[in-house]
Amino acid sequence: MIGRHIKPRRREEFKHDVCILYADDVYQWVCHTMLAELEVKRGLKLFIRDRDQIPGDDKPPELYDTMDDSWKVVVILTAGFLTSDFASTTMSMCLSFITMTTPNRLMLIMDSNVNIPTNIDFFLESVHEENIYRYDITNGGADDPRFWNNVYSGITAPNDNMDRIR
Repeated sequence: MIGRHIKPRRREEFKHDVCILYADDVYQWVCHTMLAELEVKRGLKLFIRDRDQIPGDDKPPELYDTMDDSWKVVVILTAGFLTSDFASTTMSMCLSFITMTTPNRLMLIMDSNVNIPTNIDFFLESVHEENIYRYDITNGGADDPRFWNNVYSGITAPNDNMDRIR
């Protein structure tokens, strides 16, 4: 019965191509470097909370709605994200967007300088390996075209295996 009447939404049906979830420790990298590479140069529609969210709207329902309005969800795992008050809630919410019809919706950019604690294995194991990108965010810039090409390809890739076959 699954798959017979349940069809995943297409990319053009979403308000944003990608919702970027991050902590304050990388907001400049997101709002400048990432924005320039993915939105300005490549034409994607990004949701960036520091630019697009109404101040004070950091409540779970608004976060959920933003993710629901986005083709893909990118979580940027940094030391600041992992120690933030909203990390656990955000990761739990992200898991609800990985379904049988959208198994590739969640992507991770992991700061290569961060030691990932073992208590988030449940989260990391839920994301397809091809959707996990390691990058030196603190020392990197817009000078790694291979990284940006990979992230762009991941964002524009189909969310489900059926789209890959079509």
